Amino acid sequence: MLRELNGSDALRLKHIATKIEDMARRAPNLVLETIYDYFVDNPEISNRHKFRLLHVLETVLGAMRSLEQSWQGAFTTLALENMTKSTELEEAYQDAAGDVLVAICRHSWRPVVQQLETEVLTGVFPHRSRLYVMGVLTTNQQLFSQGEKACWEEKLTQIAVKSVPFLNTDVWSKELLWALTRPDRTQQEQPPEKAFLFVYYGLILQAEENGSTVRTHLRTLLETSHQWPKQREGIALTTGLAAARHLDHVWAVLEQFGRSAPIKWSLHSFSPKTSDDLRWKWASSTILLSYGQMAVKAKAHILPWVDNILSRMIFFFRYSSWDETLKQSFLAAILMLVGAISRNEGAHSYEFSQLPELLECLMVLMEKEPQDTLCTSTRQQTLCIISSLCNLRPPLDLEKKSQLLTICLRSVLALPLLGVLEKHTCLFLEPPDVQTLYNKTAEALDQMLQTLLTRDPTADELHLLLSPKNDFRWMGQLMAMLGMLCQDPDAATQHSSLEGLGHLYCLLLRQRAEAPKAKTPAPEQLPQASEDEAPLWSSGDQEATPPASQEVAFQKDQIFQLGSSQVIKVKALRTVGRSGWGRVVMLCSDPHRHSL
Repeated sequence: MLRELNGSDALRLKHIATKIEDMARRAPNLVLETIYDYFVDNPEISNRHKFRLLHVLETVLGAMRSLEQSWQGAFTTLALENMTKSTELEEAYQDAAGDVLVAICRHSWRPVVQQLETEVLTGVFPHRSRLYVMGVLTTNQQLFSQGEKACWEEKLTQIAVKSVPFLNTDVWSKELLWALTRPDRTQQEQPPEKAFLFVYYGLILQAEENGSTVRTHLRTLLETSHQWPKQREGIALTTGLAAARHLDHVWAVLEQFGRSAPIKWSLHSFSPKTSDDLRWKWASSTILLSYGQMAVKAKAHILPWVDNILSRMIFFFRYSSWDETLKQSFLAAILMLVGAISRNEGAHSYEFSQLPELLECLMVLMEKEPQDTLCTSTRQQTLCIISSLCNLRPPLDLEKKSQLLTICLRSVLALPLLGVLEKHTCLFLEPPDVQTLYNKTAEALDQMLQTLLTRDPTADELHLLLSPKNDFRWMGQLMAMLGMLCQDPDAATQHSSLEGLGHLYCLLLRQRAEAPKAKTPAPEQLPQASEDEAPLWSSGDQEATPPASQEVAFQKDQIFQLGSSQVIKVKALRTVGRSGWGRVVMLCSDPHRHSL
C-alpha cells in the first residue's frame, strides 16, 4: 500500500490513507515500524511520494492515543531532516514534514520544543520550517490544554529573552525584517511562520532593556508596508507586546510616526499616484490597531494613558480617509481598549475625559450605516462599545442619553424585514449570514438599552426619556394600531400588543398626574336637598354622600418594575411611527419576529 501512494488516482490514494489509518488503530507499532523502514530503506523514491508518505504519517500519529518515546525520537529526527529539504514542491513539502512534528507534539511537546529552541538560539536566523512549526504551536488553539498553553507561552517568553542579543546583530535583524515583510502566498491568510514572528519579535522587544533599541526597531517596522490587513494586525501586535514593558517608548514612537510625512499624505483624500504609495494608504489603520494592542498588553498600567490613547484614536478616525478598513480598525481598537478598561479594577473610579468625544464618533458611525442593508457587524460592535462606555465615568447626561437612544433605535429599527435584507446580499460572492447578524444586533441593542436605562436611574429621567412628548395624534394612531394587533391570530403578537398598550397607558397616566392642573371656574351651587330628600345624584338606595374625587394613584417608581424586554418595548413605542410595528414586534418577540 505504501508503494501505491505514488499513484495518481485521487480516490485510490484517499482509500489507501484511510485503510492505513484503520490499521494503525489496531496495530499502531507495526504500522509505524513499516512506514519508518520504508522511508529509510527507499531513499530513491520521488519527493512527491515522500510528500504523500509524510501526510499519511501525520494522520496515523494524530489518530493514535499514545506514542512510545522511542518512536517520538525516531520520527522527530525524520521530520527535522525533511523540513529543510529543497524540492520541486517547495514549501508544501517542508510544511508536510513540519506537520509530522506537530502531530508528535500532540503526544509530547516539550522534547520537540527543546530541539527547536536549540536551533533557534544558534545565532543564525532560523529556517522557515522551524518557524512554521512554532507558529502552528502558537496559533492552533486545539493543540494544548489551558495549563499546557500557559506553559508553552512561558517557554516562548524564555526563548525570546535568550534571543535579545540578536537584535544588535545586523544580519539577524535584517533577515527578521525580510521574513516579516515578504509577500504572502495569499493576502487573506497569514502563514503560521509569519504570525509567530510577529509574536516572537514583540516578546524580544519586550525583554530588551534598552529603550533606544526598542524605538529603533519599532520605527523600522512601522516604515514597512501597511497595505495588507494581516500585515497591519501583525505590526500592531508586535507594538503592543513591546508596550507591555516600554509603554513610554512605544507611545513616543507612535506619536512620531503619526506626525510623519507619509501619514500626513495618507490623511483626508489620499490618492496613491504609484503602486508603492499603497503601502501608506492604510497606515492610520495600523496606528489605531497599535493603540488597541497597547491597551490590551499594558493591562493594569493603561488607565493613566486611556485619555491620551482615545484622543489619538479620535483624531485618526476624524481625519483619515473614510472607508471600511478604517471603520473596522477603529472599532477593533476601541473594543480592545474598552475590554482592557473593563478588566481593570480601578476603572469605575476613574474619570475619562474623552468619553463624550468618543460617543460622538460612535453616533456618527451609526448614522452613516446604510438603512437598507445589514452586511457587517458594525452596528453590533458599536452598540456593544456604547454599552461598556455607559458603565464608565463621567456618567452621561440626560440629553446625551436621549440622543444615543434616538440614533441607535432609528439605526436598528428602521432596517427592512429580514427577507428584504437577505435579497440585498444574494448577489454577493460570499453573502453574510444576515439572520445571525440581525439576531446579534438586536441582542446588542437589548443590552445597550438595559445598560443605558438602568445606570443610576430615576423615575423622572426614565419618564422624560420614554414619554410620548404630547403628540396626541401620533398616540391615537399608535393605540389604534395596537388595538388591531391585539386581534392578531398569532399569540405572541397579541401578547406583545397588549403589553405595549399597558406600558403606553402607564406613561399616559404619569404624564397626566404630572401635568399642571388647569384653573376652571367654580361650578354653580347646586340646590341642596332637604333632610327628607335624597341627594339629586342619589338613586335612593345609596348613601347620601357625594362620591370622593377618584385620583389615579401612580407609584413614582412603578416603571422600575418593568423587565428589560418590557423597557425595550416601551422605548420601541416611540419609534413605531417611523419604523413600523412589524419591526417593533420583531425586536420585542424574537422567536416570532417573522409572523407579521
